[in-house]
Amino acid sequence: MSNVRTGSGTAGDPYTITTVTTLGSSGVQFTQIFSYVNGDRQILKRWELENTGSNTFNDLRFFHGGDSYFGGIDSARSWYDANNSMVYISNDSFAATGYMGFYANPATPASAYFAGFYSAGNQQALTGQLSSTADANYQDAGYYLQWNRASLAPGARWAVEATEIWSDPGALQVFAPANDAVVPGQTITRSFSIQNFNAGSDVNAELALNSLPAGWSASIVSPASPVALSPLASQTVVVNITVAQDASPGDVQDIVLSATAGGVTNQASLRLEVAAMDFAISPTALDFGNVIVGNTVQQTISLSNGVGSLPLDVARLIHSLGAEFSLTADTCSNTTLPAAGACTVTLQYAPTQVGAANATLTFPFTAPVTTTRSVTITGAGVTAPPVIPTAAVPVPIAGAAGAASLGVLGLAAWLGLRRRNKKDAA
Repeated sequence: MSNVRTGSGTAGDPYTITTVTTLGSSGVQFTQIFSYVNGDRQILKRWELENTGSNTFNDLRFFHGGDSYFGGIDSARSWYDANNSMVYISNDSFAATGYMGFYANPATPASAYFAGFYSAGNQQALTGQLSSTADANYQDAGYYLQWNRASLAPGARWAVEATEIWSDPGALQVFAPANDAVVPGQTITRSFSIQNFNAGSDVNAELALNSLPAGWSASIVSPASPVALSPLASQTVVVNITVAQDASPGDVQDIVLSATAGGVTNQASLRLEVAAMDFAISPTALDFGNVIVGNTVQQTISLSNGVGSLPLDVARLIHSLGAEFSLTADTCSNTTLPAAGACTVTLQYAPTQVGAANATLTFPFTAPVTTTRSVTITGAGVTAPPVIPTAAVPVPIAGAAGAASLGVLGLAAWLGLRRRNKKDAA
């Protein structure tokens, strides 16, 4: 086993402790990387499992969590924030504490969670499955996350990334999404949350974002400020962010959302680092157009790594496709693309009803940076056009002057014409 500390503690060069060991005789190398920026109230945690042996391992489950204790108090409520997939706890006194929580990076989403009595969490982890529940009763609490992977073949690597955070004191709290990597000119939408931990009174929270350098912008999409929060209630805050066109790789920018009530302000930060990412997804938005209900149409999305780029690690694709969209082929999930490498995903749209349908397919990347890119998918189910009867094709009948077509005039009309023609000829 080796332990190495590097870094200077800045946002661009955080303190990092890297621990590497081999898991028995399995041939699987386990790497743990903890990073901390001096003055922050969070630790970035990353784990990697690389199969250097010759055997494939199936049904892998990775757990992290345990008993919690902070602010000198060992009794806490437990919560789950669906926006950020965060498990967290809060004490009954906010003079010295706010919350302590743990959440996965969206590129490596957790498969299950637990927050509540720590002994129950320990037992669930030992049996191999967390219950995805949170118990808001005060107790000796802990929190846990679980990640699953179907298999780890020889040469494959599985990365998991998460953040552990503890907030400033106060009953009004702000939750930020996971830090992310961005590129110049990119526009992203992220969801923060605010919560009133006070069990006995409402609050009206004034929301504000920090000032940003020239070229950067951020705005609150919803809700309008101030926000009324009843006791223990929470609210999602949607923020749009645009990265400066002239931003350079390595630039770091914090997007800070603050909430103020009763003269007390609390805040949380989303840290964005500009990265050099040379990969392309095509198309970036997929529209199936109008498809007759009952029919099926397939289209393909491609992902290509840049020429001369570092290997690109792609985790399992994340999607919310619903009933009408489906993945029929996927060569991208859990793969590493070398420089100039490519993979494809084939999607099928089979509308079952008339009307618009939409979905999202997300490509998660875990190296050289941890981030995600999403493709919006749209289509519309329509009814088949009505069948318009075609006119009868005239069929001439030879051998009679003034012969007509049975298909146009009918047999009776044709016989009438024959009698008239005979009479005229006489």
